[in-house]
Amino acid sequence: MNYLLLSTNSFFGFSILEILLHMLNLVILLVGFTFLLYKPIKKIIDTRKEEFAKAEEQKTEMLRETEEFRAGYDAMIINAKDEERRIVEGAQEKAKEEGNIIIENAKDEARAIYEKAVRDTQAQKAKMKEELAETVPDLAVKVASEILRREINPDDHNAIIQTIVDEWKD
Repeated sequence: MNYLLLSTNSFFGFSILEILLHMLNLVILLVGFTFLLYKPIKKIIDTRKEEFAKAEEQKTEMLRETEEFRAGYDAMIINAKDEERRIVEGAQEKAKEEGNIIIENAKDEARAIYEKAVRDTQAQKAKMKEELAETVPDLAVKVASEILRREINPDDHNAIIQTIVDEWKD
């Protein structure tokens, strides 16, 4: 009978009991869907978000490591270029120093050869002077003896001197 009382009060053709049962059914469905569907799906979505976040962190970490590696590589290249430049400059300096030493040695040798040539020339000049000093008196005596042997005119005098000089050259 209570059921009949409740059925007389109605909204839009539904009794209050029916409305309450539908509301209870809706609450049960919502609670059921929450536990059966929403929470597992939310858990899956959260897990995926965490996986994506970890993947993003790993990507960021790898990018950072790559940039560090690249910076180290660039620094190594710069150091290698600096080392190459230092080696080339050192080799150029060494070659220049060795070239200067060779030039100085060549100058010293040339100076020594020149000084030896000057000494040899002076020695030969002195020797020739000695020979000339020894020969001139003999030559003068010969010229004087020829002149004294006969009386000569200036042409004869020149001819005698020329003959004696020619003999001396031979």
